[in-house]
This record gives sequence, C-alpha cells and structure tokens, in this order.
Amino acid sequence: MLKRVRLAPVTIVVAALVVVLPLALAGLRVLWNVDDNLDRTETLHYPELKFNNAPEGTVYIDPLVKLGESDEHYAYFTSPPQMLVPRHTEYDAGEDWEFQYLNVTEESEIARLRRDGFVSLSLHYAPHVNVQFNADKDTYLVFYGAEATDNINEVFERYGGLRAAYVDENGKVLGVTDRAVRVYDNTLPSTLIADGSTLTLVVNGLPAWQAAVLSALTIAEFVLIAALGVLLLILIMRKLLPEQEKRFTVDS
Repeated sequence: MLKRVRLAPVTIVVAALVVVLPLALAGLRVLWNVDDNLDRTETLHYPELKFNNAPEGTVYIDPLVKLGESDEHYAYFTSPPQMLVPRHTEYDAGEDWEFQYLNVTEESEIARLRRDGFVSLSLHYAPHVNVQFNADKDTYLVFYGAEATDNINEVFERYGGLRAAYVDENGKVLGVTDRAVRVYDNTLPSTLIADGSTLTLVVNGLPAWQAAVLSALTIAEFVLIAALGVLLLILIMRKLLPEQEKRFTVDS
C-alpha cells in the first residue's frame, strides 16, 4: 500500500506559481503583440525611412536631431546618401551592383541646415550614420556604430526627439516636419514615417515598463522552477533518509 506524502504548504505555493507564471507570460505576450520573429536590434540599427504627402521633388527624408557642435557625437560632415545602382562589368554580361553617392556635399542646403538647433543626423552624427537606398529604392538609415546604443531609439531618447527634412537629389531642403511622435509596435520593423508636417517613429519593441515586467516575470519563473526542484529534492531526501536509517538498524 502506498503511503500518502504530505507536501509542505510552501511547496504547493511554489508549484502553483510555476504553473501560473508561464500562463501569465503567455497572456501578456499575446496582449502586447510580442513578435519574436523580428530582430529588434537589427531594425533599430537599420530603420526604414518612408514619406507620404511630401513636397514635389522629394527623394528621401533625412532625420534631424538637436545636436550641438560641442557634442561628442557631432561631426562637421560625414558622407552623402548612397543609392544602389546596377553596374555592367566587362567580365560579366549580367548586372552587378554598386553604391553611388547622391550629389550632396558639405555646401548643400541639408548639410548647412540649422532649424531651431536641429541638424542632419546622417551628415553630422558620429559614429557614422548613412542614408542608403536599396535596389528597390527603399530607403534606410544605417547606423555603423558597434555599440548597442547606436540606434534610432537611443538617439531619440538622448536628444529629446527627432524631426525630418524632405530632401531632393541635390541636397536641397524642400520642407521640415514637426517633432516626431514615438509609438511602439511589436509587429512592425522600426520605421521613421513622414506624412506632410507630421513625423512618426515606429519602434519595434516594448515600452520600458512593459519590457521590465516581462523580464521580471521570466526571471521569477526560472527562480521558482529552481526552488521547486530544491523543495522536491528535500522532500525526497526526508522520505528516503528515515527508510535508510530504519533498514540500517534492522540489518545491525
């Protein structure tokens, strides 16, 4: 006949939490649309630049940041935007591709722009940031810094927001948006979207408080699983040791 094993109340509580916490985590991930298929770090380092209702002649938008010349990240001029274009080679009948600079120099209007302290992020921020067009003419802001903080969201945080300039192929400024509004969306890659005078920074991720909640629950889950394992081990040892002592006494 099997003996009934009495579980300590603390063991029951821990076991219950081990069951409840994963359910809570799963529920929050569904509620907050957490998508693990997107590489958040990559989309923050390579946010897409989009525009609608732009002035005629607009080729790209350039994020503007309130960056003073005394700032450690300020650079006089970095490099112009780059466009991926086909290149025919004498060795290959097919097409190859290469980046070609737009006609933007340190004398261009976008490079000289100072709008209420806001300057071009792609032309004046170090470590190097560059506007790039891919083969489909999609535009991205590429951060070349090795640090995790070298990304569009950290720049937004550090300098208190962003604006954007509508720019033509020669670096002429055709218009400037208002300050950006930041929103979080786990289902979209990080994107800066200009629409007329408005600017929206879509960040793939969670607000800090939501990320902290998920991290805390995840850590608590691991701790509780470990605690449950220890408690069960103690219960087993408490069950086995008396039996071993009893058997030793009988054998003696």
